[in-house]
Amino acid sequence: MDALPDDYYPVEPLTQQCVEEVIQESGIHPDVLFAIMMVEGGTVGEDARRQNSNGTYDIGLMQINSIHLPELAKLGISETVLRNSGCISLKVAAWHILYVTKNVSYTADPDEYLRGLSAYHTFSNEFNAAYAERLKAAFARIYQSD
Repeated sequence: MDALPDDYYPVEPLTQQCVEEVIQESGIHPDVLFAIMMVEGGTVGEDARRQNSNGTYDIGLMQINSIHLPELAKLGISETVLRNSGCISLKVAAWHILYVTKNVSYTADPDEYLRGLSAYHTFSNEFNAAYAERLKAAFARIYQSD
């Protein structure tokens, strides 16, 4: 039998228990997490299918950009774990959301809040507005009545 590679980590889907833990620990409303998850469209165990224009790529369920790998490595999170653990991906996403929204008012105009939350994807104004629109559509799907 062949030995497993050093960076082996089994694929672990996101669980309800993990979502509840992340909400409790981060204080982020679950709708924010789910809207970003919908917009990002990532899959546990997979990377994005193409590289970004700046040479980076997105990893796992929450499509965490590879630019964050050096910082995550300092926290003991490898690329393989980020890719294969739905829970770790969501925890890293929450960490990133808290970072990018630290100066955003939650009582601000909704469009302003969405632009601030769009920094999850990019700080570039060029792409930020389009991402805010995608988030707005995701929230509309979450809140649409049956």
